[in-house]
Amino acid sequence: MSWDTELTALVTRITGPLFARPEPRQAFADLVRALLADVPRKNSWQLADHIGHANAHRFEHLLDRAKWDTAA
Repeated sequence: MSWDTELTALVTRITGPLFARPEPRQAFADLVRALLADVPRKNSWQLADHIGHANAHRFEHLLDRAKWDTAA
């Protein structure tokens, strides 16, 4: 099994109980991939650019305003 497949399985397992909606699940998966990438500066804008997002709004929403189950 490749590391990409294992990472996808891990992220799916983690995000299932945390987030009720698919949008934060995808943003979380993208954020994890970006954090593991060779990006010189790891702020939301550089990470979003690396993943291919037009802006950092998804990451900023995830980190600041998204609803998730803290007990999970």
